[in-house]
Amino acid sequence: MARKINYGFTILELVVTIAIIAILAGVSTVVVSNILEDAKLTKAKTDVKVLAEAILNVYRDTTVWPQDNPINTVDLWNNPRNGLFRTATGGLSARYPARAWKGPYLNKLVETDPWGTSYRYQAVGTIRGVASCGPNRAYNNSFNQLQAQVDDIVFYIQ
Repeated sequence: MARKINYGFTILELVVTIAIIAILAGVSTVVVSNILEDAKLTKAKTDVKVLAEAILNVYRDTTVWPQDNPINTVDLWNNPRNGLFRTATGGLSARYPARAWKGPYLNKLVETDPWGTSYRYQAVGTIRGVASCGPNRAYNNSFNQLQAQVDDIVFYIQ
């Protein structure tokens, strides 16, 4: 009797292979998602620090703090009166002594955090800071304490 040659896979082999591929896909999706979230957090932390340093440099050069604007911050960074990104010397909108302003203090305009929410610059008394709303996209920080709330990312200027 001639032996029958089998060239295919059994259904069990296919099920096991598909299960292994599904498990690997699930694990890799979680890992990649965590890496992307960590990258967003790192970018937001870097951005708030860069924005805060720009604000501090305006103050160091001019002895005038840029105006905070906790409600509508989209124009804050690009506002000529704040002098961070666009020139503010001369003209009706100048807030700073012309010789003291050495900006622009930002190399590129950064308006929103990695989650699409505007960065905020706020001053309450002597406490100043730049904040990102964080992953939950809700602003939970009151700036009356030197510690970020919930998942907000805050860099305090001192």
